Amino acid sequence: MLVTHPTQYAEHARELAVAFHVDLFETDQPPETAQAAQLALKPGHEPIAKAVFVHEIHDETTYIVALHELGHCLAPLGTMPLAKQGLTPDAVQFWDVTLAEEEAAWDWAQHYALEWTGPMQGVKDWAIKTYRDGRDKAIAERDRLAAWAKRHRVDVSPGAFLGKIGTHIHLD
Repeated sequence: MLVTHPTQYAEHARELAVAFHVDLFETDQPPETAQAAQLALKPGHEPIAKAVFVHEIHDETTYIVALHELGHCLAPLGTMPLAKQGLTPDAVQFWDVTLAEEEAAWDWAQHYALEWTGPMQGVKDWAIKTYRDGRDKAIAERDRLAAWAKRHRVDVSPGAFLGKIGTHIHLD
């Protein structure tokens, strides 16, 4: 599909998030600090909530980053097994993904994108390069996101996350 107006990107990303039951949060955070998170009640259990935190979607580059982060929640190989994440209601772990998981999330994004453009490929190439250049940079980005959340008083605790989605789930 040829996109004729940039708002189509944002609309499509939001539609995908709703269709796949992922909360999509568009913020003023730097685009390169986008993050995906999942919450499970016990290690090894299915997630009860999935969320993506991205910069406001206003063009093809911010759109493809959003789809990529959705891919970390939805691609079969896009994220670590929950047992490895060790997520519990008391602690959310922003995980460090492997190169294979990063590539799987990009493959998911490319598959679901309305179109694939040169700038989108450029963002993908840059992101893959950050994984190939070393994990220290990725860890620094994760820490920078945590600092941003603290500065802006954004509560990323499991309690806040469950509070937002609590009406949508039933625990037995």
